[in-house]
Amino acid sequence: MFENIIKFTLKHEGGARITKDPKDPGGTTKFGISQRAHPKLDIENLTEEQATEIYKTEYWKPVTRGIDDKLDMVAFDSAVNCGVGRIKRWLPHAEFWKDLIAMRRSHYDLMIKQNPSLSKYAKGWENRVRDLEKFIKET
Repeated sequence: MFENIIKFTLKHEGGARITKDPKDPGGTTKFGISQRAHPKLDIENLTEEQATEIYKTEYWKPVTRGIDDKLDMVAFDSAVNCGVGRIKRWLPHAEFWKDLIAMRRSHYDLMIKQNPSLSKYAKGWENRVRDLEKFIKET
């Protein structure tokens, strides 16, 4: 299942496009992998294969259970977008993949409530969640 969801996630993380947004605390980013999180990596020359291995090791393995493929795929993409630690806290309360989707939406709502300036990201977050729902239903 990792092979299926990684393509979805890489697309939503910007693919091979290098970003250097001065407002992004992660710094230079490619394939969604940031310089801040990986200071020893040459982000600008990061390959898709290297990024995929990082995602498998740092996000897929820590949050997947191997019991429900759809739940695992939603947990993985949610970990990439919301953080591994947060998803580990949510998983005991998620019986189905839709439960994680609901938690993710609630998390975004809470973030915006606590910091209204984040509302500029709401449309993008919701689009990604909708795309994820569609992807999971089709898988």
